[in-house]
Amino acid sequence: VAIAGAGDGQLSMPCRYPDVAGFWQRAYKLATAGATAPRRLAVLTSGLRPRWQEFREWLELVGRYAADAGLEFQPRHVQSPRLDNPMAQRQCVFSLLGETAERRPTALFIVDDNYVEEATKAIVEMGLRVPHDLVIIAHCNYPALPPAAVPVVRLGFDARALLTECVDALDCQRTGGVPEPARLIPAQLEDELVEVATPSTPTLACRQSLVVLTSRKPGPWPTPIGKPGPDFGEKS
Repeated sequence: VAIAGAGDGQLSMPCRYPDVAGFWQRAYKLATAGATAPRRLAVLTSGLRPRWQEFREWLELVGRYAADAGLEFQPRHVQSPRLDNPMAQRQCVFSLLGETAERRPTALFIVDDNYVEEATKAIVEMGLRVPHDLVIIAHCNYPALPPAAVPVVRLGFDARALLTECVDALDCQRTGGVPEPARLIPAQLEDELVEVATPSTPTLACRQSLVVLTSRKPGPWPTPIGKPGPDFGEKS
């Protein structure tokens, strides 16, 4: 068995999971690149915790890391619409970006790829110029790229690399080896992707093995490897 998802390296099974903290760290840096003045950050994310204390801790983490990166952040600039409601997604973008030019966010993190299409359509409707008025960092799960109505900086995780890592861990166990207990899949820009070699026909041993897909609950969390950062919502 290999686990693709959350893991802390303490399980008896190898874990291969996205480096979510690394995603946020890179997103902050991308949002400030080329800025001549501090940018104001807005976040469109899924899976926020319903309890106020946990949500407040999450907001504090986002604000702390944003400030470290030189970004301005206000808690009101976070929205979490339902994934199955395109109109709600658009309305949330109107709310986030509908302030006067002096107060409106100038950097937007879309940290669930299910939001990208409708969010960017709303930005077109608002007449905002990208990237002049707004820089957009959009999460994605490569190789599937959600449609975007405006230019976005795509930052995300390669699903092929994640599954390949899991299969490699299975093969290692099958041959008597001991795979690494935990390994992070890095967040990558679109132009950083490399071709991942995947078997066209899985072996019988691979088909009889098991890759378990898990999801980490949203909220602030210390990552097992690297600097801690806020989670970006439930991903399967």
